[in-house]
Amino acid sequence: MSLLSIIPAIARARGFYLYTQNGSRIVDLWQDGGRAILGHKPPQVLRAMKKSAERALFAPFPHPARERFLKALQSLFPGKAFRLYQHKSILHSALQKAGYQTESAIADPAFAPCSESSCTLWRPFVDSSYAPVLVPVLPWSWAPSVLVLEPQIDFPPESENLSPALLAGATRALYNLSAALKVGRTVSPALQKTIRNSSWEIRGIYVHAPSFQRSGAVLEYEALFQRFLAAGFLLPPEPSLPLILPEKLSHGEEAQVIQLFKRNSS
Repeated sequence: MSLLSIIPAIARARGFYLYTQNGSRIVDLWQDGGRAILGHKPPQVLRAMKKSAERALFAPFPHPARERFLKALQSLFPGKAFRLYQHKSILHSALQKAGYQTESAIADPAFAPCSESSCTLWRPFVDSSYAPVLVPVLPWSWAPSVLVLEPQIDFPPESENLSPALLAGATRALYNLSAALKVGRTVSPALQKTIRNSSWEIRGIYVHAPSFQRSGAVLEYEALFQRFLAAGFLLPPEPSLPLILPEKLSHGEEAQVIQLFKRNSS
């Protein structure tokens, strides 16, 4: 059973908050695995998608939107080559066919430095190794799946076109991310100190508890998930995913989450 089935029905999402049908508010520490790292309604993304959608450009037609998306990727990863896929499963199938690691073996910089890995996730706001093959976590839930490659790597080209409407939204999201990376994102000294003095670990804005990733800790993590949810904070539905600190917490929210980290240290 997915732990997401435990949360009440969500009526809307805005920024880093989820609003339930009964009017309560939940601080999102999952952020769709990082795809909502700029919030659930990033600026101008829906407008960019709507312009293409009004022309009924939903089907995967050849369109200049693809080149615009690649240009936006180049702004984040200059000098790299790219492969685009409609779904994550197709990307991982392509990696396996090319002899690379399976999904579970891809290093994640949210947990530890991964400079030795040949295939690494790329996450914003944390040092990510420029491994030969990167799988970026892009800042929009409907963004395509992307591989970022060193140009000299012989990797099969992808054969599928992508929806221009979705590419338009994803392009705007990438430029939003570029702007956000220039500003950076910090964690308050009090929150950092609390986490570092607990059994939790922090890298950049990413937090995890190693004790919940060991074999047999499923029920323990479910209890932790429910404790945070009861306090108004949504954890990732799986312990294999990092908790992501929002761009900003109110003084009350920060004090509350500090107490949660202290209380749930093992």
